[in-house]
Amino acid sequence: MKRLAEIGQDARLVNFGEYNKTLSGTVLFEKIFSNSMTLSDGFRFNETSVKSIWWRRPQGSVKNTRTSLLQKYIQNESEISLNCSLAFLNGVLWVSEPEATRIANRKPLQLSLARQIGFKMPETCISNDPSEVKMFVERHTGIPLIMKAVGSSYVRLMHDPDDRLRKNKAIYTKIVDATLLMAHICQVSNCPFILQEAVIKDSDIRVTVVDDTVFASEIIIEENSDGLNLDWRHHDVRRKYVMHTLPKDLEDKCVQLVRLLRLKFGCIDLGFSKKDRSSKPRATATPTDHGIRDPQGTLNGRCLFYLE
Repeated sequence: MKRLAEIGQDARLVNFGEYNKTLSGTVLFEKIFSNSMTLSDGFRFNETSVKSIWWRRPQGSVKNTRTSLLQKYIQNESEISLNCSLAFLNGVLWVSEPEATRIANRKPLQLSLARQIGFKMPETCISNDPSEVKMFVERHTGIPLIMKAVGSSYVRLMHDPDDRLRKNKAIYTKIVDATLLMAHICQVSNCPFILQEAVIKDSDIRVTVVDDTVFASEIIIEENSDGLNLDWRHHDVRRKYVMHTLPKDLEDKCVQLVRLLRLKFGCIDLGFSKKDRSSKPRATATPTDHGIRDPQGTLNGRCLFYLE
């Protein structure tokens, strides 16, 4: 905001999570169509007064799950109205368009597109079918497998926005105990999850794509309690960041993947192995900073796409 002011660009910080409180919207279908939003200070904006929107942390504040049925109804109606008003902002440069970020959060879609483009992919099973999971494990006997969430890796077990009680959980990528999984295989039907060939790598490459410009940084884990380099996001690791140059063909693939997801700005995590000089997507994907949700959804502070 400060930098925009320095270069003479008027900018506003709008919290769409405050819809119905400090923000209102009106769509008129009369002789002339009009769509506008108004802030509590009286500032009104529409498609003719806005040049670009940086869609950052769209969820606003953490939603209180202890809401009445009437409150939930109001929230749902507000979400639909707000999303329609945003969709009517034609001609505005979105970074990135809200509906695109929502769709980009679908991990199976991300994996499918990455596969089509030609990324090296670990073999993956996404299922809630015990028999299918059992067969996948049997086909990969002797091969390390990891388990991860299909959507958010953050599990909210109670309403504690600051997690002061430490009751909410973060699911980090870990090696699966195949024997334990097979012993409880019937429980797979309770919730879908990702089971995947473990990518044994030296380090991770975080790739940031802005339109057709690519920035890459190697993430090196210096100390790790379990001795494995499976998830650099894990709190129990020390990391070092080093600039990295990707091969041109891999840069092009990263740009193509972000474009196919209709994003202007995205992040991709790649697994890097010095042994075969290759980079392989670590197959999941939740928009980063790590996931995109609706404007009134649960906050996890994430807003870009990336493959974990």
